[in-house]
Amino acid sequence: MKQQTLKKILSVLLALFMAFQNLQVVPTRAADDESTWVKTTWSEITDGDVIAVTMSKNGKTWVLPNAATGSTPAIAEATFENDVLNVDPALYGWTAETSESGFALKGSGGYLNPGKKNNELRANGASTPWTMDSGYLKETKTGRYMGVWIDGTTPKDWRTYTTIHANIAGETLQLWKLSGGTTPDPDPDPDPEPTVELVDISAALAGADGTTYKVKGVVTMVDGKNVYVQDTTGGICAFFDATPSGIDLGDTIIVTGSKTVYKGLPELGGATFEESSGLTLEA
Repeated sequence: MKQQTLKKILSVLLALFMAFQNLQVVPTRAADDESTWVKTTWSEITDGDVIAVTMSKNGKTWVLPNAATGSTPAIAEATFENDVLNVDPALYGWTAETSESGFALKGSGGYLNPGKKNNELRANGASTPWTMDSGYLKETKTGRYMGVWIDGTTPKDWRTYTTIHANIAGETLQLWKLSGGTTPDPDPDPDPEPTVELVDISAALAGADGTTYKVKGVVTMVDGKNVYVQDTTGGICAFFDATPSGIDLGDTIIVTGSKTVYKGLPELGGATFEESSGLTLEA
């Protein structure tokens, strides 16, 4: 009898240990930080405000991390102190920048931006406007709604969908604005943005995913948001967040974008371009 009771106790302790191991702890504000998160609404946000984004469902609340990522942002459960959000602004704060009819949201690694697939979300993309629609944040160029993907009862990660999909339905958005104190800066004296040097396309093809490259090539194909360029060392697809204008077959352009792989093929995502000249390809 005693042996069976001991086994039950050990089983409970093991289960508690495993649950603790899987719990992700969200960093809170430093004790000497006088800044405070205050509930706000989209209409109350102004240019330059630092905000945090939380989504809640079934008694759980998750906060959107601002770090650059090549995949969908990881799930992180928010922490509160006296019903006030208590997370580190340096890790979860987004700077609102006026953009068209809404705000672009800039994190520590770039702008919040939907990927090319229906359910993607990235924190390292180019500036793009967001607005509020039906209680959700909505990216205006693609019309995608952002929320936490919940698989059954298990939260997975942050996603975007062209509708308020069943995976994110029934969630409650709350926006928080940083008030008082000094906005923490991961680097109070940051170095200037590094200059992206022009490289051959072959160097971009062989380069690391998530790295920004600038290449010069001749346009060999235009397919909506996809523009294919080629130089004497190789060819690559440049994927733009919106269909670019002013690009024709045979043009020489300089493309800048983040190296990624889509369906097994390398490309430069979040691409921008500038007109150029002086490059020809042999027939």
